[in-house]
Amino acid sequence: MVINVIVGTLEERDNQKTFLIMTKFVEKTNHSSIVQTFIDALNLIYVENIKYENILLFVSDAAPYMIKAGGIIKSLCPHLIHLTCLTHGIHRLSEEIRENFREIDRYISNFMKVFKKSPRRINLFKETLVYLSLPPEPVVTRWGTWLTKAIYHATHFESLKKVIFKLEDDCFAITECKKLIMNSRVINSLAYIKANFSNIVDSITEIEGIK
Repeated sequence: MVINVIVGTLEERDNQKTFLIMTKFVEKTNHSSIVQTFIDALNLIYVENIKYENILLFVSDAAPYMIKAGGIIKSLCPHLIHLTCLTHGIHRLSEEIRENFREIDRYISNFMKVFKKSPRRINLFKETLVYLSLPPEPVVTRWGTWLTKAIYHATHFESLKKVIFKLEDDCFAITECKKLIMNSRVINSLAYIKANFSNIVDSITEIEGIK
């Protein structure tokens, strides 16, 4: 595992300077390794007599071990504020939404399996829906992916239904998709997700684009 430490000055935006001062390789990423890396970085800056009172801001993601590390670091630095990543927080909210729509998660998962590594089915999709691209693939480095896929299915539900029912029931994923796509709860839940949570996807995209 790799920990990068970036430090900067708190000035007006145009005058801010940031520096990567340390890259540390650790066997395990936990609160202890984060705190120790933080102290090691301060030793690089101050050499001796660390001025903890001058450290004002600690920015990290919102992982539980980072929250715990932030609490320890705040006890060392009397004026420090721990700021967690807003995008990460919104992503965790999107994952919570996913947990509450298990039926939709199952439908999306089986739909992906239907077309995964099947050129014949992909060709049928493209021939039937010439105006529509295949469902978006999950991207590990992009947060909110599941919501993006759910909104895609909500927007193109009837068109996707047409394709699914052109396929023979020659695998479990197709049979499961047909069963779920005829369930009124599925279309209602997809419509609900699109109506109420599209702004989360927009917010993640906007925040990720801020330089």
